[in-house]
Amino acid sequence: MTVDSQTVRTWLHDIANRAMSLGGPITLMRLGKIKADQDQLMAMEQKFEALSDAINSARHQLAANVAKSESQQLLEITCISQCAVDTNDSEFEYILNDIRSESAERNSKWNINGFLLYSDGIFLQRLEGNSEKVRQLAATIALDPRHKCVTFLSQQPISHSDQDRWKSMLFFSAKQEDKLAESLHRLQQLVLDSNDASQRNALLNDLTDMLKDKSA
Repeated sequence: MTVDSQTVRTWLHDIANRAMSLGGPITLMRLGKIKADQDQLMAMEQKFEALSDAINSARHQLAANVAKSESQQLLEITCISQCAVDTNDSEFEYILNDIRSESAERNSKWNINGFLLYSDGIFLQRLEGNSEKVRQLAATIALDPRHKCVTFLSQQPISHSDQDRWKSMLFFSAKQEDKLAESLHRLQQLVLDSNDASQRNALLNDLTDMLKDKSA
């Protein structure tokens, strides 16, 4: 039987409330309002203290388990951006190679899978892996001066089997006449000109399927 953390919190809260109800009689015993000898009072105080310690320990353990579980969760984030340097600039090829090599090295180190699709100054990146690492990397991309017009298209939890579909971080470069390039430019135009999320999502799914086919 699997029990979620919120249910356990509710149980602990209920037990704590019941335990606290014992504090009243113990206080009355101390004040002499309820007759009890010292041995009885001491025994009840010890049991009450042990119960309180057990409840607090369980709460701390639950919090630690929840934090550990959240840190192990997998997340997918997809974003689209433009290169901050014009494609005709002499530094462009250097920046493109720099982004590609950095992406390969960092994503391998952090066990992040997904893809980086590039065409004519436009980048489409999907990051899949540990939720904390993926969020950290997405924030880095958003602040990277080599990128501009960074837009996040999707963010959702994924399973281990979902992450395995990419095996690693794959790099794709599409020429202008390529169908991938055409779809990527259409997606960028939708991001800039339209608030229709359904159209963007449909085109993003099509692009993802095409990249899956190329990586198979």
